[in-house]
Amino acid sequence: LESTFAMERFRHPDPGPLPPAESVAGIQKGSVTFVAPLPDDPPAAPPQEPRPEGCRTVYVGLVPEDCTDTNIHDAFSSCGKIEDIRLNAKKRFCHVQFFREAAIGKAIAYNGYWFRVGPGQSPLTVSRIVMNYAHSRDKEYLPFTEQNMRLISQQLKDKKLFDRASFQVKKWVASGHCTPETSAGFFALLSAIGARVKQVAETAESYEQNMYEMIKEVHEGTAETCDVYAEILEAIVNSPLSWEAFGKPQQNSLLQSLDWLRDFLTRLDQRSHFVLERISDFSSEKEEPSAKKAKISDGAEVLRSEIRQLRRDMDTVKTKHTVEMKEKMDQINQLMGLTTRFRENFPSEWKQVTENEVANVGQSVITSTVDLPFQALKPKQTANTMTLTNDEIAVTSILTVFLAIHPLGASLGEIAEYASNFGSKIDYVYIEKLMKKLPTVFKMTKSQGSEETKWLFLGFQTVRSSFDLDRASKN
Repeated sequence: LESTFAMERFRHPDPGPLPPAESVAGIQKGSVTFVAPLPDDPPAAPPQEPRPEGCRTVYVGLVPEDCTDTNIHDAFSSCGKIEDIRLNAKKRFCHVQFFREAAIGKAIAYNGYWFRVGPGQSPLTVSRIVMNYAHSRDKEYLPFTEQNMRLISQQLKDKKLFDRASFQVKKWVASGHCTPETSAGFFALLSAIGARVKQVAETAESYEQNMYEMIKEVHEGTAETCDVYAEILEAIVNSPLSWEAFGKPQQNSLLQSLDWLRDFLTRLDQRSHFVLERISDFSSEKEEPSAKKAKISDGAEVLRSEIRQLRRDMDTVKTKHTVEMKEKMDQINQLMGLTTRFRENFPSEWKQVTENEVANVGQSVITSTVDLPFQALKPKQTANTMTLTNDEIAVTSILTVFLAIHPLGASLGEIAEYASNFGSKIDYVYIEKLMKKLPTVFKMTKSQGSEETKWLFLGFQTVRSSFDLDRASKN
């Protein structure tokens, strides 16, 4: 390859020095390999602008001398369906005409690439190509006559000529030949195109249905095999004698296999459900129109009934939720009233509680639930005591009151929404940071079977332990 590139530089000295051949990676396209521009290659000249309207043909310059029509077809067939190739190997250029304009952009992208035919051991098989737009040869298309319309009508029935013939019809329509006088002929052409398209669509649906039937059989066989293995593993796990016969590493391996197998069967069941739905769709599409219409009507009536029932259920839930929220707000107001009256009537006791108990809540109050009654009488000062600011003490009281009436916990959003009524500075970040600062007062947990996180107030556990201690002391 290095000698090949050297010969190409001799003919076209602009590429510059090239790296060793073994460092060149290519894109294989059948008998042709495209190699991206090398680091030392000069920039390729861009295609002409603007792009010609309706352009479906590209110019490929500096193709290798040993290039053939087959090589050109292999190189550019992935861009789109090719209609015509006009190659002049001696002058080293060719024109590639596509059926669709969308293929032009993909082909032009190879501008400046190295074009290698076969193994690339000969100087005649490697060159750096130039891509550009070219005008289509309109003279290749038939003029609009009744005789040519009959010819195109016959070509539309041929699979190999269908694309060219349908594009000819499109060009006639774009040229304004479809008039009231010629509408009958065009209707016949459109009917022929529609019949061909319907045939292709039905064939595709048939292949797709057969594919889903095969997938269904594969899924059923796979599920049976996996079920047998799962039953064996579950029998071993549930049998103490068999289970204790394995060592700890082997037990862990068997448990991992069982977990993976259950997860795989779940995913396989989901895919099987989708396949069965698609097969059912194919079956329903083949029903008679009247039967399908009656089935749709029945399904719509069932759906309307379900919607009415759903609305009734929603109204019931809404009413129940409103009553529960009212009861909770009444409880909150009562607790806040008690707190306010306690602070006003017993200021010294309130000061003692806030300074000695709430300020040390991080370590002194909840850490040792057994000593709680005695800590109220003799506050302890330790090296690990956590000090809270007055604002943090106030917010902690607010969060405690709210979570006290939510024994099952509440989400951070619900807590923040309630706390925002007491100050605009109390946001999500502040609340979460404060609750994490007091791990013995608040605890974050996740609902079973859900990723939703909730925060719990641990004071219920503390109070229960204190009551038990008090009862034990009296006894």
